[in-house]
Amino acid sequence: MNWERIKDKLEPILDTPLRIKFMPIEDWNLLALSAEPGHMEKSIMLDQEMLFFLGADEYEVELIAVDQKVTETERKLVELVLDSFRSAKIKGLSETKGTALREPTAPIKEWLLEQLRLGKAQAEMPRSLAESFALDNEKIPFLLYGDYSDARPLQSEELVKLLESFFDAELTVIPLMDKEWVILGPMELLDASGEEDRENAESLEESLISISSGLHEMLANEWIGETHLAVHYPNVPAKSLLRTIIELRETVELGKTYHVGDNIHFPWSLYLEKLLYEIPPADMADFVNRIFKTDKPPDIETLTALETFFSLDCNVSETAKKLYIHRNTLLYRLDKFKQETGLDVRNFRDAVQVRIALLLYKVTKRK
Repeated sequence: MNWERIKDKLEPILDTPLRIKFMPIEDWNLLALSAEPGHMEKSIMLDQEMLFFLGADEYEVELIAVDQKVTETERKLVELVLDSFRSAKIKGLSETKGTALREPTAPIKEWLLEQLRLGKAQAEMPRSLAESFALDNEKIPFLLYGDYSDARPLQSEELVKLLESFFDAELTVIPLMDKEWVILGPMELLDASGEEDRENAESLEESLISISSGLHEMLANEWIGETHLAVHYPNVPAKSLLRTIIELRETVELGKTYHVGDNIHFPWSLYLEKLLYEIPPADMADFVNRIFKTDKPPDIETLTALETFFSLDCNVSETAKKLYIHRNTLLYRLDKFKQETGLDVRNFRDAVQVRIALLLYKVTKRK
């Protein structure tokens, strides 16, 4: 791939000269072991130099180097741009094999990838494109990522058939990246509760959660491998599809980072995680150590008790029931944690600090 041409396109985004460099693959793998969560094999900060992964063979890795510190937003944008170019290469190879990438939504995909390459995250869709695909009306946007083996890559038409059978509605399905699809569903997917209920944010979120849960369950039963699913509030794709895709990607990233084991992710439930994600790793580790009073976390029983306690709104009785333990056993564990840290999670101020420390611990423990 002509990375020099891509480098020239990236320089205006970062407003600084870039250069192509190479590194032995063994050195890159060592750096990747200490990479920040969510950026492994995409970009690594080495001293004062930001390195973005381009490609590799069995001997060396090709990189784009930036000789200055970039913001987290710029970093994610460059990663998205490079992902887009790699996807374009995959697209070209796939078309020669007669795959379904030249399906009706291909023009939308091509426009989306082009805007990401140019760094135009706020761009609105051209009128002709929006009208051709009826994207001037509200849609429910989903982002689906198939975390399955490459042994049997699944074609988009398989997914479309499953979705149409499940929803019994007309959908717009865009195979954006490898193993990644944008799904635009009609507003009719929401409960037929009328416009008044749809204006109620809580009711809308409950409906979106219900739809997503059912969809993920169907995919888990009918599709191959693990999937991650994120859903956004309804909006008009012609005006905000690019922004929505970036936000949904961020939602999946945050969900996978802070809530390992969860496969359905909602942006409205990850506001705190989004704020914490911007904290430098060293500050994360320092905060965790200060709260736990040690570089070692509480034992697994205490961690489980605290996680369950917070998930049930700090209700002692409900937490004990969920853990299948006596109420006094739970109180003993909470009191033991208080003796070790000086923090009583039945106190709101202390509970907030411990909750944040638990979220940060999930990131720092991987380093």
